[in-house]
Amino acid sequence: MVAQGMTKTSGGAHPRGDALDFMPPKGMSMQEALITVRRMYPGAKAIPSNKGAIHVTFPGWGKAPDVSGSVRRYGD
Repeated sequence: MVAQGMTKTSGGAHPRGDALDFMPPKGMSMQEALITVRRMYPGAKAIPSNKGAIHVTFPGWGKAPDVSGSVRRYGD
């Protein structure tokens, strides 16, 4: 997201493994994607983010696999 200019932050829930960002699937509106995430993951907080992405935080989830390399790039 930083490399694409979609955010300037390098901290927060992402490096902790508590959050992810994604684009709504092709053919699905932002609202439909938000409703789907909230229905499938009742404890998650899903909000519209930068440039059409959706930011999802899973409070207390932590230590999810760092598939994006955030910790390597930005530290803990």
